[in-house]
Amino acid sequence: MARPTARRERLVRFAVVSAGSVITGQALLYWIHSVLGVRPTVANLLSTVGNTVLVFVANRALVWPGLGRPRMRVEVAAFSALSVAGLAVSTVTVALAAATLGDGLWINAANLAGFGMVWIARFLVLDRMIYTDKLVSARERHDSDDR
Repeated sequence: MARPTARRERLVRFAVVSAGSVITGQALLYWIHSVLGVRPTVANLLSTVGNTVLVFVANRALVWPGLGRPRMRVEVAAFSALSVAGLAVSTVTVALAAATLGDGLWINAANLAGFGMVWIARFLVLDRMIYTDKLVSARERHDSDDR
């Protein structure tokens, strides 16, 4: 089992990557919707797709680094499924915001709320099921041997 400190360190790195992804995702959403004039739900879809690859690469490099090549079937499938879950929840919140509150920054706030609901689930699934304690602990032992 991974040390609680190691899991906390990964959670902090995950939060930092997530903060960066919020900035890029929100900027994309604002640009696609408010500047280009794309409908809110379509803009939400496009910004999510555009941001997902960046977030996967950043998480793999910064939160769970040094684990070798990604196991495409497991890692990409799980990350994609979690992204689709976030997209589904955020699309509902964006549609509700557009229908009740109107356009503008309400769309961004709704998107943020939708993805926020999925954030903890994403970390737990990735950390406990995909990048398991056994896999991470083996890599941490290897890294400490190199020091």
